[in-house]
Amino acid sequence: MRNIFQNRNGFTLTEVIFVAVITSLLVASVGSAWVFTHRTWSGERQKTAMRIELLTAVETLKNDLRLSSDDHLHMMSYAAGGKEFTAIIMPQAERDKDGFFKITMGVDEREEINWDKTVLYHVDYENGKAGLLRTVLDSWDGSLDREGKEEVLEKLIAGTLNWDSRAVVVKDFIENFRITPLPREVDFYSPSGDPEKFSDVVFGTVYVTPGEHTLRFVVSGKNDASSGYSFALDNIRIDPSDSKREAEYYISSHAPGWMFTSGGVTVERIYDTLYSNHNYLKVSASAEGDYIEFTDYYDLWRESAFENASFYNVIFYGEERRAKIASPFDAAEGQDDIYGVDVVWESFAVTNSMGTDIQEDAHLEGYVKKVKTVIANDHIDTSGTTDDYTVRGDVIRVKFLASSDASLIIDKAYAAISTGEGGYTGKVPLFEDITIPEGGYYWSDWIEFDLDLRDTYDNPVDYMIIAYFGGVDEDQEYRAWEGEGAETYVTRIFFNECDIDASEDKVLAPHDLSAGDMVYFYGEDLPSGITPWPSRESPYYVVEADDPDNEWFKVSGSLGGAPITFDKSIQEALFFMAGDMSEKEEAVIYAIAEIDAWRTKGTVESRIFDTKVGSPSFGQISWNEYRPSGTEITMKVRSDNSFDMTGATDWKNISGSSGNPHSPAAGIGRYVQFLAEIEVDPFKWEAWIDDVEIDWYGPSRRCFIKADIVKKNDHGKVYVEFDGSPLSLGYEVNVSVESEHFGRTLHEEKVFSVEALNTGR
Repeated sequence: MRNIFQNRNGFTLTEVIFVAVITSLLVASVGSAWVFTHRTWSGERQKTAMRIELLTAVETLKNDLRLSSDDHLHMMSYAAGGKEFTAIIMPQAERDKDGFFKITMGVDEREEINWDKTVLYHVDYENGKAGLLRTVLDSWDGSLDREGKEEVLEKLIAGTLNWDSRAVVVKDFIENFRITPLPREVDFYSPSGDPEKFSDVVFGTVYVTPGEHTLRFVVSGKNDASSGYSFALDNIRIDPSDSKREAEYYISSHAPGWMFTSGGVTVERIYDTLYSNHNYLKVSASAEGDYIEFTDYYDLWRESAFENASFYNVIFYGEERRAKIASPFDAAEGQDDIYGVDVVWESFAVTNSMGTDIQEDAHLEGYVKKVKTVIANDHIDTSGTTDDYTVRGDVIRVKFLASSDASLIIDKAYAAISTGEGGYTGKVPLFEDITIPEGGYYWSDWIEFDLDLRDTYDNPVDYMIIAYFGGVDEDQEYRAWEGEGAETYVTRIFFNECDIDASEDKVLAPHDLSAGDMVYFYGEDLPSGITPWPSRESPYYVVEADDPDNEWFKVSGSLGGAPITFDKSIQEALFFMAGDMSEKEEAVIYAIAEIDAWRTKGTVESRIFDTKVGSPSFGQISWNEYRPSGTEITMKVRSDNSFDMTGATDWKNISGSSGNPHSPAAGIGRYVQFLAEIEVDPFKWEAWIDDVEIDWYGPSRRCFIKADIVKKNDHGKVYVEFDGSPLSLGYEVNVSVESEHFGRTLHEEKVFSVEALNTGR
């Protein structure tokens, strides 16, 4: 060991070379790592700078587009450096110290934004480098049309435009700058062979002014999987007012002819309950360019489907869904929205507190001439009546039941107003001469009869049903409901047998009659001069009686008249004294089971519609209708600034009008509602209304064009033209930057969509 450290001969060449190689390798390794790290760091630094510059440019462009107006901006494509770019021109407005745009009066006498600057974007390509420039002109020429704006852009690209200020928003390394309208076409294709409804489909936005406009739906092509170019529409809406325009309305016979045109298509209304108003419009098209076009007013509410409306005695009628006055015959035919016959009185409900239909057979002693059943006011159902409207029905019908083991003969039946204690007035016939088989029932026809719960002095009114029973059985069975509170006045007849002797013109029978008493006769094949009861309602008068044996008497047709001369003798006839027709009040209801009623007046109270306008100036209300003679249709309109109409005028205090159209005194509230009153003559139930329109002068504003559409496997693609110009949903912007760094390509890209939201108003 000591020898090694004491060797003074130095390092050998091998040792020096070895150390040098190791040192070189170490230095090279460290240098290589440093170069790699530096290049990576500098590349990421450059990429970050590119990203920041790109994000800044994107936000600047987004802000300019959003604050501009889609009605004025314009873009064009051009080539530079072997690539295609977009140049765009748009108006801008300078804000005041409070951040608001300056407002001026436009040529159409409406306030609008004072556009006072022009902003342009384009890519400047020079010496192999492309930069995105933002150029500003300190004025805006609102008179420029499409060609004029393209001339300005061409000067901008050529470098001959005089500008006021310019900023480089992306320097040198723009790789792509493209702005394209978002696809405006809607694909109506669905793989299903059955129609499928799709709601709230947006076709685009557009600046809409008050008044009349055109909407054209144009076929633009078809899905590769589709077998055709057809399409179908349920309804169309112009938001934000959200008034549904039923598509099938435009081809109906009630729409003015100028509202619909078409080219290359056939159209038809398809009835399907899955769609609003139970219909949609089918458009059979065969090629690109086929179209339908609607002309309509922007600022209106057309109610065709009566969504969320309240109906009273009104139904939807027919495939075209019209609001028709309801009738009992509609109920019998099972029309939509009928909840059954309007029952106003039931015998079991009156006589049984449990409310069940408990019936039994009852015997009435002696022959019953008639039963007068009082229909007490407090037993009549009051549905649909108010303090101001007390009519419960304008037509009625009555149901009669026979007993379970005996038929029931009814000679006559009437409805009348009860005057108390069995009296009545205003008798109206129900029917004559019917026989109800045992266990059966019979409904009278519907008859005109005013069932008003109050008289002119606001007193409650009772009613009465009067039935004259036929047959001669002294012990008749009847269907009966027993209970308390049912006032039935029963008139009984006790018959006596007699013979008639033509030789002496005498009636032979034991009796207790005196001259002046009154009698009725009953039987078949009676002698001439004698009319049987009940065909003869007035009695015969006794003019001579056997005294003291009381075995015969003579009669006359009038008080104090001559005795009747009989032309033949008969045996086993019947007679009874008028005084034998005793009337008794009972708490039992006989034979009469139910009373139904129907009104000849109905109403439609619409939903509350939001015009989305602060103080609309309402123009007029109009509607389609069928108004036969004797029909009265009255429309009332009201408005309020509260969504629930808490401050609106009560309907009863609005006079309304039957004029179609007429100007409603609706006020200027944001929310509006109508009430339609339909009143017909009895048995003239055909009156209806449809397509109720209320218009107003609304503001100019940007709106969405929406629709509920129908997709199917043979449907095509469609776009919309508004007043001749295609709609757009906005714009898609694609901006990318790219640069080379030590053989490495650095790339950043941003793709976004944006809409020019400023209406300019």
